[in-house]
Amino acid sequence: MASHSNQSYLWPLRQRPGRPSVSEWVMGIIKRGYSLQFARRPPRFSGVVPTLVVSKYTHVLRSEVMILLEKGAVEVVHPAQSESGFYSRYFLVPKKGGGLRPILDLRHLNRALMKRPFKMITLKQILSHIRPGDWFFSLDLKDAYFHIQIAPHHRRFFRFAFEGVAYQYTVLPFGLSLAPRTFTKCMDAALSLLRQRGIRILNYLDDWLVLAQSEAELLSHEPLSSSDLQPLTFKAAPLLALASVKHMGDLQALSVSPSCLEFGPGNSKVILKPRHGYVPQVPSTPFRAQVITLSALPSSEEDQELNLLCPVRALRMYIERSASFRQSEQLFVCFGGRNKGHPITKQRLSRWIVDAIMLAYSSLGLQCPVRVRAHSTRGMTSSWAWSSGVSIAEICAAASWTSPSTFTRFYNLDVPALQARVLSA
Repeated sequence: MASHSNQSYLWPLRQRPGRPSVSEWVMGIIKRGYSLQFARRPPRFSGVVPTLVVSKYTHVLRSEVMILLEKGAVEVVHPAQSESGFYSRYFLVPKKGGGLRPILDLRHLNRALMKRPFKMITLKQILSHIRPGDWFFSLDLKDAYFHIQIAPHHRRFFRFAFEGVAYQYTVLPFGLSLAPRTFTKCMDAALSLLRQRGIRILNYLDDWLVLAQSEAELLSHEPLSSSDLQPLTFKAAPLLALASVKHMGDLQALSVSPSCLEFGPGNSKVILKPRHGYVPQVPSTPFRAQVITLSALPSSEEDQELNLLCPVRALRMYIERSASFRQSEQLFVCFGGRNKGHPITKQRLSRWIVDAIMLAYSSLGLQCPVRVRAHSTRGMTSSWAWSSGVSIAEICAAASWTSPSTFTRFYNLDVPALQARVLSA
């Protein structure tokens, strides 16, 4: 769950009839951002303290700063205002799996803050909430503290300088002594809305556990089950296009009829087939090449983002959510308006995929590539597969290309160059 705006995530907590009571302190954070709770005089400006690292590790911190800027977690301090505030240094610590993790040293700032003890959920309390026959799923919030904004007038206490530029945090940084308490109090307020609806959810900082008495009840709590249909469609369609490497006409011909759609045990895979009587763009394409088989991406503690990009998960939720208004067995149907539930054209499907790509770029504050098309997904996916060691025969079979020259002449992209452009954007 990635979001860096407390307006979007916590704003529904504003007092309305039927809403659970939320403390004035939490409401103040939601409206104005978090203000530091000082126990004594705030630390004064003692000069711009630059962060210095060994030259061979400079790229680690430089990359961290770029990522924080892209996420809106930090902002550049105007040079005219840089000779004020309070500066802390970054230092590097080894990661368990190798590499280095940049940490902002806030020890001096923490000494000036109140000590506000609070109770977090314990293992004993978690076990007491579990009932016989319970089903579970866990959520790991991405950049958890970044959901809490810092009040503008206190951002000056979260400054650091690197390579001659001054920055300051706009959101709650890791390393602040009061961050766990502040984050937990705000999340408890947000989760009270779900608990009021009977959803059993336990939270320990950014690790959440959702419990239910049946698989069906648990799946109804799945995050995608409550998202708006348009963003769900914009997630499922491009993921399928990228994972399958199929032509838009082939994707538009897919069907949800029982003979054309099958999910594997535990939603481990999905098998998709075109509607009966469909003639592909290349009529000589054998039927077995028109069948799409996708495996679910493995979920792991090390890479939680894989689950967010799983096409099997997105398709399952899309099909379940569209079942109530569906007027056609075509896989993708219109999600709104007077044609809601009716089949769409391949031109409309292409437009959806382009809109989703443009939305993905704009959400990161990046410029979308010029002349991007839905067809571009085929070149991108097949080129990444080729650079990763997938054989040309397997690529052609997946994309229904009769000759390798189709790929080499029209779809093969310079992946290293693309990667360099993306990483430097």
